[in-house]
Amino acid sequence: MSRRDPSRAPSLWGVPNTPDTDAPAQASDQGRAPVAMTAPPAPERAPEPPAAPAETDPAEEEVPVKVGPGLGERLGGWARASFVPPQIWSEDRPSLSKQLAYAREGLWGPKTGWHRTAAQAAFWGVSFPTSAAAYAIEWVGERPSRWVVALVLISLAYQLPYVPETVAVLIRIPAWPITATWSLLGLSA
Repeated sequence: MSRRDPSRAPSLWGVPNTPDTDAPAQASDQGRAPVAMTAPPAPERAPEPPAAPAETDPAEEEVPVKVGPGLGERLGGWARASFVPPQIWSEDRPSLSKQLAYAREGLWGPKTGWHRTAAQAAFWGVSFPTSAAAYAIEWVGERPSRWVVALVLISLAYQLPYVPETVAVLIRIPAWPITATWSLLGLSA
């Protein structure tokens, strides 16, 4: 609520007080006989009050505080970094030593504690065997001459006793996270 200056308030008289008119009647004089008056001149417009200086709050003049990204932006960034596959056409995959260094010293969590121990266990149990197998398959698949040599060696090796069983075990080692998940979900035959 603003405070008004009473000296700037409009007159409480019914008609403005001008030199050519009699004294105007107040609200209490309405019961009396009217006094002959000439037509009152048009009322004059009151002068506009000067604009009061705007009060400024010192807190409003401060630089606004920069707020970081919201929860949605943070979750979106994490989901993109975690679940969008790499650009295999234009980017190389990290080496196994870089993956181990990331598990040991990456900026993703605290420097010590059970988080680091779990990350290193996950590297040695899941990432290392699957990445090593994938890199070996990728290396064989790079050149047709390697395909031919690999197919000849595999077909010759399968003729030896116990090799098919050994190969089946070796194939399951890098794929154990997938087969363990299938077993837990009841998807294995």
